[in-house]
Amino acid sequence: SIVVSSAIGGGVFNLSNDLANGATAGGVIVAWFFVGLGLLALVLSLNYLIINKPQLSGVSDYAREGFGDLVGFLSGWGYWLSTWLGNIAFAVLMMISMDYFFPGKFADANGSLSVFAVVSVSILSWLLALMVSKGVESAAIVNAIVLVCKLIPIFVFMLTGIFMFKVGVFTAGFWNNITENAQGLIQAQGSMTASGLLDQVKSSLMVMIWVFVGIEGAAMMGDRAKKKSDAGRATIIGLVVLLFIYILLSLLPFGYYNQAE
Repeated sequence: SIVVSSAIGGGVFNLSNDLANGATAGGVIVAWFFVGLGLLALVLSLNYLIINKPQLSGVSDYAREGFGDLVGFLSGWGYWLSTWLGNIAFAVLMMISMDYFFPGKFADANGSLSVFAVVSVSILSWLLALMVSKGVESAAIVNAIVLVCKLIPIFVFMLTGIFMFKVGVFTAGFWNNITENAQGLIQAQGSMTASGLLDQVKSSLMVMIWVFVGIEGAAMMGDRAKKKSDAGRATIIGLVVLLFIYILLSLLPFGYYNQAE
């Protein structure tokens, strides 16, 4: 629960659009293959450290143990920055989404957040921080509620996509990238050049990696687990669940929309 809830943030709700800006279904599949291998290596490394270094807990502890206090400090500081910056991104997305249902209330005409939206986000953030500060039990309750709220629209979208999916639409232009067509990198028959495929994969990597920020959540909380091995197991299971969700979310729209749409 901690791994999935920590990783699923604002980026997942715009995942298919961000990937389609630079890649087609074929390029996305290839990119997922490499990202999956890289993340598998990461979580297996975390699992190894959790089991063999039970006295340590979290990414910053591992970095400090291996490379010294400075690297440990930078690792912890960077992790903290990525966490609250991700929360800001999620909060902005939430307010903009609310403005769709209440036009003008949460965002201005130019798309900037209104004063009401900023105040609402601040109050919500402080309430969550207060609940978490009261103990692990309160944090677990908040985490469960937030996770359910995130997963409901995601699974509705996935089910809708499965019912709307058409194989013919998915395979049409499987490799054709609209940007690369304009540059003449795709042959007339629609086959992909090595250069074109590499460009698609590169454009997808940062988007894919971003949505996995938080995959280390169980490792960071490992010292609170009854058994250290549970944290490692949770990280591996969390990766499998996240890959399943993200791959479906990114590929299903190609089955009922073309890349431009």
